[in-house]
Amino acid sequence: MIRHHDGHVRERFLRAVPAFDSSWIIAYVVTLCGEYVVALLHVIWESRSLFDVAGLCRWLRENPKFYARTRPRIVSYWDRYHRTARFEDYVGSQLTAFLDTALAMPSPENGCA
Repeated sequence: MIRHHDGHVRERFLRAVPAFDSSWIIAYVVTLCGEYVVALLHVIWESRSLFDVAGLCRWLRENPKFYARTRPRIVSYWDRYHRTARFEDYVGSQLTAFLDTALAMPSPENGCA
């Protein structure tokens, strides 16, 4: 259901995830960050405490090309669908700041903890 054509179905499955703590769940959630369904971004933002931040940091460092493609998608969807609001007020902006902060965490032995 992670690639279902209906954003409501993806949102329902996202809300059912108990924690963003394994690499495949982190990959799924970061993928959803790069989608055009703003409701998904709100769910992720509201659920950001579910992230294992050290695991997120590790995953982002292990997948730099993936995040390098996802981050501009967030900006692009704001530009296409939500430009009437300032980017700083857009939930995707808050998510990119959160992900960038996780990526910048100090990392003992490059493992982020």
